[in-house]
Amino acid sequence: MATTDLTQSALLEYLSYDPESGFFKFVKKHRKEFPGNADKDGYLVIRIGNCTYFMHRLAWLYMYGEHPADCLDHRNRVKHDNRILNLREATRSQNNKNTSLVARNQSGYKGVSIRKDTGKWRAQCRVNGKNFALGDYKTAEDAYKVYVKFAQEKHGEFFHG
Repeated sequence: MATTDLTQSALLEYLSYDPESGFFKFVKKHRKEFPGNADKDGYLVIRIGNCTYFMHRLAWLYMYGEHPADCLDHRNRVKHDNRILNLREATRSQNNKNTSLVARNQSGYKGVSIRKDTGKWRAQCRVNGKNFALGDYKTAEDAYKVYVKFAQEKHGEFFHG
């Protein structure tokens, strides 16, 4: 995907953007709103010239006149919701905090796994590249409560339980 080669003025020649809906319209072609095409990960992309762009990054460029410094996070975790109020700049670490359960999770709770040697539920959290073991508990629910308290404090606005 192209990243920073497109300027805001060049973008305005191709597209208009509605920040309330998150949709784009082609300026030069007579098309209605263009919701975009989804890539393999579910992010909407659009082709301008010979380059393909993530639409959430174009929304940021359109509204603020510059490319985001690092990642853009979808606050509500909906990858195709490109309303400007749903987008915020984030580091990769912050962006990774605002995720849902991974498919391989067996506990049903983020930050909780079963210890096969003891049968207890372990709470753990990763902060700034370091894993924090938060203890072992009789139930997954008890481990999750500890995880939530710790993660809310450490992850701040990017916390998602």
